[in-house]
Amino acid sequence: MNRKDEALLQKIHSLYLQIERSSQDQDFPEEELSILTQLLSQLSLNPDPEIEKLAEISDHLHPQMSLRHFQNFLVPVERALAKRLRDDEFLITRQDRPEKPPQKFPLVFVLENLRSRFNVGSIYRLADGVGASEVHLVGYTPEPDEKTSLGAADHTETLKFQTLADSIQNLRDRKFQICALETCKTSTSLFDWKVLGPTALIVGNERFGLENTSLQTCDITVELPMSGLKNSLNVAQALSAAAFEWKRQWTQSN
Repeated sequence: MNRKDEALLQKIHSLYLQIERSSQDQDFPEEELSILTQLLSQLSLNPDPEIEKLAEISDHLHPQMSLRHFQNFLVPVERALAKRLRDDEFLITRQDRPEKPPQKFPLVFVLENLRSRFNVGSIYRLADGVGASEVHLVGYTPEPDEKTSLGAADHTETLKFQTLADSIQNLRDRKFQICALETCKTSTSLFDWKVLGPTALIVGNERFGLENTSLQTCDITVELPMSGLKNSLNVAQALSAAAFEWKRQWTQSN
């Protein structure tokens, strides 16, 4: 791709993002859409067939389209620019509900020695979505940043502990059941798990999981029943499954 083509694509991409930001809760601005359409049309004579094909996007843009419809056409432009796409850039855009106070439940996430800030951010979004009351950051687990948590960390109480034992003691003093999420011989299937009350769900390092000594301090160990070759999911995905199962049982019995 020559510099002229790249400059044009960058201009189209920037305008896309500008329109996206200004159209969260209203119709798309006709003037800006018209400019975007004109820029896309300039690609119709490009010698590269992949770039030339982007000109067809202009036929699908109109002021009454949905935001998701508009965003779908941003992806091929980013691919043409060889932009490195991350999972957090594909989050479905929705207006938050500041007028609705978040409902909290006696559920705590304990993160021991996680290394990925992206996983931590995903877990904070989960905590907000499922109504967890706290997140414990144990050991070298990093704090989330604004990009990974999308601000969810601002609405969930965070406690920091040097060791898992300190976190567990804090929870036992408040009568929480301590539940490790880990694959081992003595684990209970998530399908057989019975929620007994306020619960702390503990997850460990993405590669090594929880130490045996840590598992021995928990009341129960729960695992997700896997059907494939791999014996586990990403830590945030696994915690999501367990958290929503906990919430299902809790809301049915309370």
